[in-house]
Amino acid sequence: MQTEKLNALLANLDDAFAQVPRPRSIDGCPCCVDEREIAPLLHTPREHLTAAQLSSYAHNATLTCGSEHDFRYFLPRILRLSLAAEHPMPCIEITFSHVGNLPWRTWPEADALLEFFDALWTDLLTNHPPILPADDLLCSLALAEGSITQRLSSWSQLPTPAAIQNLADFVGADDSNPVNCGIKLKSGRLIPTNAFWNKDSKPHLELTTWLNDGPATKATTLAFTRTNAPALLELLTAIDTRLHP
Repeated sequence: MQTEKLNALLANLDDAFAQVPRPRSIDGCPCCVDEREIAPLLHTPREHLTAAQLSSYAHNATLTCGSEHDFRYFLPRILRLSLAAEHPMPCIEITFSHVGNLPWRTWPEADALLEFFDALWTDLLTNHPPILPADDLLCSLALAEGSITQRLSSWSQLPTPAAIQNLADFVGADDSNPVNCGIKLKSGRLIPTNAFWNKDSKPHLELTTWLNDGPATKATTLAFTRTNAPALLELLTAIDTRLHP
């Protein structure tokens, strides 16, 4: 993980949530969260909580443990630890799904949270490798925001070499980096493979439409006309081939 870049993205989020008071109690299902796990959360300063202390709560937040208020308090720390991939924190998709299950757009911190989402997306369009691979980030934003149309529209511009490289990784066009491939062919259609996708959701339809019904192909075609760099042309050719199996 790119620590300095990640710290910069999270700094404003920490400031925005700084005024959320620490919860005095946290209710939870005793089968899911032990009382001994709750005590440190109530008495340890948020910035000092470890992945081991927050893990159980972070997995179950607002489902079988905690409330919207205490999740708001812990969210900046959960995001920092989840993005740092510190064992045993939940994967970022779980954290973003908890956000999406709450009316976060009504929070006083909503603008800062959206700015954070935007920063992660801008990073994908401008840096390779990105903080989060496209596979993880698209699914996470889908879970949190409920739509990825605008995200896909900005990616369609393929504004930088990094945006092209990250698209190549996502569709599995770059044989040198197969680990980040996020799609597969099923019944003649390209579909995302991340296990956290809700296949009946609006974002899933938005993404499959983008991949299969023209927008992604149009994006690569237009990018061909804007570059003469051999390496990028090779990537664009590979992407186009992958989009037309």
